[in-house]
Amino acid sequence: PPVPGGPPPPPVAGLPPPPSVTAGAPPPGGPPPRIPFTPTILMTKVPPFLHTFRAVRDWLYPCGGVRNVTFYPRRKEDDDGDPVELPSDARISLLITFSHPDGACKLLGAFKQFASRLDERYSSIKAFMVPANKDVPLPPPLLDEESQQQLGEKLWQNFTAAEAPELHEEEKPKPLDTEKVAAAAGGNNYDADEDPLNAPAVLEAVKEFRRKLGKTQSFQKKKRLELVARKIAEMKPRVRAMVEEEKKRGPPPPPAAVPPLPDLPPPPRAGGVPPPMPPGGSLPPPPPPATGVTEETGKRGRSNLPAWMTNQEEPAAKKAKAEEGFPEIFPQLAESTHGPLKDFLAQQVQEALGEQEAELIQFLHSHIVAGKSTAELLEELKMVLEDEADGFLATVWKKVKELE
Repeated sequence: PPVPGGPPPPPVAGLPPPPSVTAGAPPPGGPPPRIPFTPTILMTKVPPFLHTFRAVRDWLYPCGGVRNVTFYPRRKEDDDGDPVELPSDARISLLITFSHPDGACKLLGAFKQFASRLDERYSSIKAFMVPANKDVPLPPPLLDEESQQQLGEKLWQNFTAAEAPELHEEEKPKPLDTEKVAAAAGGNNYDADEDPLNAPAVLEAVKEFRRKLGKTQSFQKKKRLELVARKIAEMKPRVRAMVEEEKKRGPPPPPAAVPPLPDLPPPPRAGGVPPPMPPGGSLPPPPPPATGVTEETGKRGRSNLPAWMTNQEEPAAKKAKAEEGFPEIFPQLAESTHGPLKDFLAQQVQEALGEQEAELIQFLHSHIVAGKSTAELLEELKMVLEDEADGFLATVWKKVKELE
């Protein structure tokens, strides 16, 4: 063995020297290091109408859930505690943390499609993923073309919906005429034509706002309805197959009875010592020989094989049951008995299944009236009634004999 602190031991003859392993590198043949995607996105040059957590969350919800948003500059408050609104031309930066890195990857993958729809006022918005390690470069997020188109469309629609309440400089209404306001508040002097709320510009602005709102909200509502309908359509066959399988399987079998434990012999004495001799010091006398001569018949106990294999007589119960079998076909019945027979069959099906199955009743009635085979009918009944098929057919046969 090597001496502690001394030189390393010499290599063993015939074996290659041990390979050098770099500290922190993955073992040879092991899995490659995981791609370091993170859930954090930095966005710059963002307009001020997205200066609240709720606005950012509603804008980015198609990509995933937003957990936290940090704004720069932070939102200021006045002396009354109300937030100070930024000018419309101001721009802010957002540090967004998604609930999962998948949301950040979707945003970066669809951002190019979203940015292509923006006009020159918002074309400077940029998005970057914040790496977990500055020394490890981030690969580009992979997203198929269809997903990019859909997510880009949804992001743009939510962006325009958030922008709709904002009034730009060219869309600001003109100040109200003080004389018209005074006339509108004059009680009996009110004139609908002079009401400033009925001005064509105001009505047109309200109509345009409702049109934009209906366009954005109707698209989202339609998509939600399509998603719910698709999910229901996918689940229906599965649920139907599960129900059919449960019906075929039937109720679970009852648990088998546990057989009683056999009588155990008494425990042996300690040390293997045999039991003591009875009083008298001798063993009990052997039992007397049996009187009479027993002839050897060569027969053993009753076998569980069929009677035709052992030449034994069948048990009386089975013999009686075989003698009580049904004839091969049903007898021909008069036409006047067809109605009472069908009523009787409906009553028996009601008692057996809990409801009157019209198809089963018609099948039984046509089979019996046509004088077909009783064995075929018994096989069909076993598929529906299982163990109760024999009793059902016996009851029907008894009724047929009465009608005959």
